[in-house]
Amino acid sequence: MVVRAVIAIISITLLLIYVRPANLIPVIDRLNHDWILASALCIVTSTIIGAFNVYLFISHDNRMSPLSFLGAYWMSWAAGLIVPGQVGDVASLTLLLRRHGLDWPKVAGRAVLDKSISLVVMLAFASFGLTMILGDGEFTEAVVVAVIVFVTSLIVLGVALAMLSPWLTKRKWRILSYISVSLQDMRHLIHAYPVRLAANFVLTFVKIVLIGFAYWCMFTATGLTDVTALLTIALAAVSSIVAYIPISINGIGVAESTGLAVFSAVGATSATTLTVYLALRLVVFALAWIPSFAIIFFTRHPRNQTPRR
Repeated sequence: MVVRAVIAIISITLLLIYVRPANLIPVIDRLNHDWILASALCIVTSTIIGAFNVYLFISHDNRMSPLSFLGAYWMSWAAGLIVPGQVGDVASLTLLLRRHGLDWPKVAGRAVLDKSISLVVMLAFASFGLTMILGDGEFTEAVVVAVIVFVTSLIVLGVALAMLSPWLTKRKWRILSYISVSLQDMRHLIHAYPVRLAANFVLTFVKIVLIGFAYWCMFTATGLTDVTALLTIALAAVSSIVAYIPISINGIGVAESTGLAVFSAVGATSATTLTVYLALRLVVFALAWIPSFAIIFFTRHPRNQTPRR
């Protein structure tokens, strides 16, 4: 954890030295507040959709209300912003839902299944974007590549689920038995609730589009209007995938470096791209942690609590 925090700090420092803070100031000065608000709205909406996606997987065998689950999901999202990779929000969501009596191996497995679906969709978008900037910009070719990557990723995910569970069942280590339970539950969920699975895929597509659109709104806030929304969504997915790798806390520095590389190919300056990524980080942190602190405060200090005599 400490090492990854150091990596994040060093990465951001090196990026600021490379871009130079003086070059960021003019970009920050011309930021349009209306577009920043639009970006924030996209983030909030995508987070609510993300919460509903996971709720689809856990609501069939528990009585937790959607509002209570949204609060737990929101706090797990906030925790995931300071823990490397995608471990933080899955682990914190598992711990929070365990307090509501949910079986933690099943919760963890269903959260991982949702993450896997998000990764598959992002891989499709990212392959589309990379094909557009590395190839000749042929839209049809990029779509074909995206479909191939999407189908291949689904096959790999399906094969992994089919092969890992029986293999782990034969092992005697306790932690592997928990993982085996999670995998078996994921397989059962896929076979027993195909409609919920399909709904998750559709809503995940919408979620990834909204997250990418938040980037496009922020780029527009800087005055950059030459990059289309579709290409921005696709290229933002590239840096989002990099953030899955637990190199630094929440991919800080690594995602920004990836963003500078891919968006420079479409004409965005380093100062503009770094401003967009840093501004989005600030917006996301505020949107995640301010409500989370409010949830913690009001949960510990309920209004209608009867005073002791």
